Amino acid sequence: MRSITPTASTRARRRRTLDTLLGHLPRGDRRSTAPPDLDPALPVLLVRVGQYPIHHGTVGVIRTLGRAGVPVYAVTEKGVTPASTSRFLTGQVKLSSGGEPDQSALLDRLIEVIDGLPARPMLVCTDDEAAVLVAEGATALTGRAIFPVVPPELPRQLSSKHGLYEICQRYGVPTPATLRVRTGDDLEAALANMTLPVVVKQADSWSRLTRPVVTGSTVLRTAVDVGRLRAAFDRWPEGSDVIVQEYLPDDDAEDWFVHGYCTASSSVARVFTARKFWSWPARAGSTAYARTESNEELERAVRDLCRRIGYRGIFDTDWRYDRRTGTYHLLDFNPRVGAQFRMFEDDGGVDVVRAMHLDLSGRPVGPGHQVEGERFLVENLGFAARLHYKNEPQLSRILNAPARLRLAWFSLDDLRPFFLMIVQQLVTSVRLRLRTLRARSSTGS
Repeated sequence: MRSITPTASTRARRRRTLDTLLGHLPRGDRRSTAPPDLDPALPVLLVRVGQYPIHHGTVGVIRTLGRAGVPVYAVTEKGVTPASTSRFLTGQVKLSSGGEPDQSALLDRLIEVIDGLPARPMLVCTDDEAAVLVAEGATALTGRAIFPVVPPELPRQLSSKHGLYEICQRYGVPTPATLRVRTGDDLEAALANMTLPVVVKQADSWSRLTRPVVTGSTVLRTAVDVGRLRAAFDRWPEGSDVIVQEYLPDDDAEDWFVHGYCTASSSVARVFTARKFWSWPARAGSTAYARTESNEELERAVRDLCRRIGYRGIFDTDWRYDRRTGTYHLLDFNPRVGAQFRMFEDDGGVDVVRAMHLDLSGRPVGPGHQVEGERFLVENLGFAARLHYKNEPQLSRILNAPARLRLAWFSLDDLRPFFLMIVQQLVTSVRLRLRTLRARSSTGS
């Protein structure tokens, strides 16, 4: 029986039909735009100090550089993690041995890791502690690695919630009222001058590793919440270091964030803006669902602030818009790449990580415009967050928007991190459930 081979026109028609059917389905973080011409002779080392094996930002950096042919090495936890399974990862290293971090020992270990790589790398920091480590250790790292040179004290000031408050006060940037708290008695005194709800955060990026009264942004809404936090202070009799911050009411506020890259002259070479719709934990946590939207007012504010403080490198800032006053308040300035950075690209395929690689390898960044209206979902966070935002009046409009949906984890050309993330999330959920059942059982007995 003679086989029938489809003609070229038939194959083309089938491809167009398939593209139409799949056009609005999620395709992960991979765009159709070809990546810019990065220098493969400049490898990258992802540096972080904290321990969080399920981290989509790390996977995003590995993919965006690996797809452009750049060798990528990453600091990861011991064992198998989603990042360690990416097909775009060249190699993984371990920075710390666990326990209480010692900055001097970590710097020595980082130098040892860098010296063991086949070529001098560009450093990309994925947490605040790493950004502080690199900035304050710049003298020892110079000549061994390539990285943006910032005033050594600046990343610590920016990543410190109280330090950022002082910077905002100095330069006239709107920010919520903030008080520093070290003990339970300080907490009671601070709340006597503020109205619930309030937000509580670790004041300094390094203190959250050593005396974590709160592990992330925590909203205190009731007296019961305050009592729980007071009990957490009691577990650290030597004191902790947190800030209590005014909370702008949900019904009158919008959450936005701005990512960008500053060159050596503190000129913002790339800036991207988006509106955050869901976070996890709800209302005060990491981005779970967002959409790219140009915001010229925020762009101007960020460009001006970076110029005035002399910032260089990648940044990730969070803002809250108060509809009652028409004011954007700066909540966070992270002196490193943000976990959700892959939701942003310009029309030339440049994101903030690629912009830094182009700049520090001596290649032009060139002009570019933000790709508008793209939706971004972090699968593991969005699944939990949706239950808390299910009664939002705009939920249906947000979820059914015609713009393409980008996913943080799922990507057809790199599936292993996605599947391992699911497995590890399930294992973590089961462990937490068993721990809760044991606690209830022991209480009942």
